[in-house]
Amino acid sequence: MAVIDRRDQRGRIFSEAGEFLRSMGGRGEGPGEFRNPWFLWALPGDTLWMGDYRPQRFNVFSPDGEFIRLVTPDPHYLNPSHGGGVLSNGVSINQRDDYADRDDFRTPREYVIEAHGPDGTLAHTLTTLPGRRFGSVESAPNFKFSPMFDGEPDVDAGGTTIAITPGRDPEVRLLDEQFRVSRIIRWIDEDREVTRADLGTALSEATRDHPLAGLRTGRSIPLPS
Repeated sequence: MAVIDRRDQRGRIFSEAGEFLRSMGGRGEGPGEFRNPWFLWALPGDTLWMGDYRPQRFNVFSPDGEFIRLVTPDPHYLNPSHGGGVLSNGVSINQRDDYADRDDFRTPREYVIEAHGPDGTLAHTLTTLPGRRFGSVESAPNFKFSPMFDGEPDVDAGGTTIAITPGRDPEVRLLDEQFRVSRIIRWIDEDREVTRADLGTALSEATRDHPLAGLRTGRSIPLPS
């Protein structure tokens, strides 16, 4: 089992029984070191890609913890990929948004799904899809918020398969390692009623996880009756 310890800036390997075996990485700016490890992808053969945050880059390690190489996606990724993965040929699939300053709660950001070669160079742009909408509110003008239950694209990759869903429609597109569509899966998903309980749960989770949690503005957010 492989995990990332963000507090200690290291990757750690454990046996099936939970016994600690080895660690890799550490805090720093150099190859094999982390500013803020964020996620982990595993390839067949147990090669580990450990993503570092802002700017996104990957430290690649062997199963025994040996540092192999540093991979920095080009073009530059300010934030880590929204989903993705690594194919068995070493091509990584990454998703970024355009970070355009659209704060009207109406215009979605564009999410770009890209394929990068083993050295990080851009190999192919797979698609561009509409993403989440954002805006600011008077009580917290320096933060961006997204409407509840807003859909966004997602991508996963592994082996020889790439799976992409637009997030707004019940559909998954499967692509092969040559970036060709091999199958499209669609299903019927009827509209669902959003209840007062749904809104209350979503609001509770959002305020708990958001940096502004605990901020008292003296104003309440009414829920529909």
